[in-house]
Amino acid sequence: SIPGELAVVDTLIIESDVGFDTGNLEFNGEIVIKGSVGQGFTVKATGNVFVFGSVDAGVTLMAGGDIVIGHGIGGRRTRVVARGEIRVGWVEEARVRAGGDILIGSHAIQAILHADGVISVEEGTGPRGGAISGGEVWGLSGIQMQTAGSNAHNMTNLTAGMDPEGAKKLDLLNRKLEESNKLILRHLSRFQLQKLDVAAIQKRLAASTGPQKKVLARAAKQLGQLVQIHQGFLNERKEIDSKVGSVLRTAYIEAADAMFPGVNIRIGDSQRLVKSPMKSARFEIRDESLVVK
Repeated sequence: SIPGELAVVDTLIIESDVGFDTGNLEFNGEIVIKGSVGQGFTVKATGNVFVFGSVDAGVTLMAGGDIVIGHGIGGRRTRVVARGEIRVGWVEEARVRAGGDILIGSHAIQAILHADGVISVEEGTGPRGGAISGGEVWGLSGIQMQTAGSNAHNMTNLTAGMDPEGAKKLDLLNRKLEESNKLILRHLSRFQLQKLDVAAIQKRLAASTGPQKKVLARAAKQLGQLVQIHQGFLNERKEIDSKVGSVLRTAYIEAADAMFPGVNIRIGDSQRLVKSPMKSARFEIRDESLVVK
């Protein structure tokens, strides 16, 4: 396009609800829906999607740009995915994924939210206003809300500084490190050692004779292999740490009003389960450990 000229984006305007009259929508451009998206229908656009009403159960809604929804997103089988940011009144039980931020006006209940930016819940009205309660919430840059969890102490998982894939990888790696550590200690006990000491092992080998020497030589060889594998795991972990390091330095999880028991806070590799009610709290990583302000 000529500089100074506005890029023309094709816009499809639906004056009512998306339902049996309209069928599923797929459009190259942006879509404006002046009603709601009815149960089980699919809407896909390469640009932005604006929904004045709400998104019902079982809907699939995808946008190459941003998604703005006037009311809420509801239903367990509902999936809303935007390459950009998502702005919505409330989310209940749905899966919501954004390449940018997820900005929620009132509350998120039992939802699965995942954003590469910040997930933020404004001060909504009513008893659930401003709450993230239940479900799983992954905000790469951070998560902010008024209230985390609820009086019912339902399990609420809040993770910042990591995405689900990265967390899975790290958890698996930590388990492998723990296992290989146990194996190394078991092999060391054959040399009556508590920690790796190559000189002491060589000394024991030299002092042994006959069949005992064979057994110890085999143990020493296995130990060498185990240590090598362990070192590989450690290097993998260093690599992950250096990748997420910069994100973790600024990642945070903050509840302006309260955090209830049953909220599990995770930033990177550090976790904390909230066991007693807290007034406003902000968790972040300082010197590699989880601190609360």
